[in-house]
Amino acid sequence: MAWLDKLNGNYSLETANSKNNIITLLNERIENAKKDSSWFTFKTINYEKFVLEGDLVTISRAPTMFTPYAGYGTISINFSTNKNTTVINAQVIPYGEMRAIVIGFVLFFLIMFSGFIWLTTYGSTRYSIIAIAWIVPYGFLFLGMLYYKHKLKTYLKKVLEDLNIEGNLSSTTH
Repeated sequence: MAWLDKLNGNYSLETANSKNNIITLLNERIENAKKDSSWFTFKTINYEKFVLEGDLVTISRAPTMFTPYAGYGTISINFSTNKNTTVINAQVIPYGEMRAIVIGFVLFFLIMFSGFIWLTTYGSTRYSIIAIAWIVPYGFLFLGMLYYKHKLKTYLKKVLEDLNIEGNLSSTTH
């Protein structure tokens, strides 16, 4: 679904920190988070949800009881070296892997609802109800994706700040 890729956030940042130092620091933070497995730790960044595979970091984020307004989705961060700098490319995906399931569920419900309305009403009322029934849920779904994209970008900034990476994230198109 190429049109859904436009809702993803693609960001880039150059830093003077070396790639090896960043990855080593990330490994330390991930290992420390796995050692501390208590329920009542209130940290801004949950390193337990980080998966580090070579130069790629994948962060899964979802609202919990203690963070009900957290973004829901996936953040992918890729580190590459460019001369004397490290280039950080990040992609924010609202809803993550659940996006296709959520859209499919809403689509199924709307098709069933539209069929019911089509059979039980007639005249111009039928078209109005069906149009509103399709616009409202997908409007909220779209606004939810924009909201989660903003929340995930804010979390990405906090992660980079916690790793002592300074600079401004600039939007890119992939």
